Amino acid sequence: MAGPALSVEAARLVLGRAGYGAAPGQAEALAASGLAPWVRAQLALRGDDAATAAGLAALRLPVRVPGQAAEDMLPLARLTAPQEENYALLTLANPALSIAVERVRLDLQAATVFRKVHSQAQLYERMVEFWHDHFSVDAAAGSSVRVSMVEHDRRLRAHALGDFRQLLEAVATSPAMLLYLNNNTSRAGAPNENYARELLELHTLGQPAYFGGARSNAQVPRDRDGLPAGYVDADVWEAARAFTGWAMAAGQGVDRGRR
Repeated sequence: MAGPALSVEAARLVLGRAGYGAAPGQAEALAASGLAPWVRAQLALRGDDAATAAGLAALRLPVRVPGQAAEDMLPLARLTAPQEENYALLTLANPALSIAVERVRLDLQAATVFRKVHSQAQLYERMVEFWHDHFSVDAAAGSSVRVSMVEHDRRLRAHALGDFRQLLEAVATSPAMLLYLNNNTSRAGAPNENYARELLELHTLGQPAYFGGARSNAQVPRDRDGLPAGYVDADVWEAARAFTGWAMAAGQGVDRGRR
């Protein structure tokens, strides 16, 4: 059933905010059909449509190796490589290392722009961008984070229009997030609270729910169901202790005798 009619101007606004702008004739079509059918169709789309997938497979990026006269036109190989393969690039010697690490970033950037321009799943791509902002990881934090960004993107894409609980766990075990917030080195007896604090303050409850002046969770106001309406530092510390079990097999020390 068609929804209320939209003006063409309103339709362009929708397509520019819930997507990445109107293709020729798209605003007029949306104005005629109404918003509801478009939203239902967009919510049914997940991931790359066949044309977008084919376009990504055909895309080539110019890469010039130092000392090489001509550029090579290379496919987005890092985009489809598993996390283990991309992470193994860190074992390469310079200058091959810097080129390979940058390829991971550039492949993902190229794919991101291509999808925004060509994908039919515009709302989905907008939500992928939203979750990248919400679960922010800075690729400039280091090479190990940079080579893990493709896997981080895969996890966000898998749950972009899905269940938030599942998305939250996928992000918590994302190698890029574990590295960026130092949880890969957090261990029993020496927990690192960076991820736990980010989880509570930014990813879920938010800073207004922080009752740092309270000495214990028992002093936090209750909601209508009698549950704590926020968190205190003790909750951060306990969450950090719980998350010491989530790490990466990347050679870091566990104790004096084990890695």
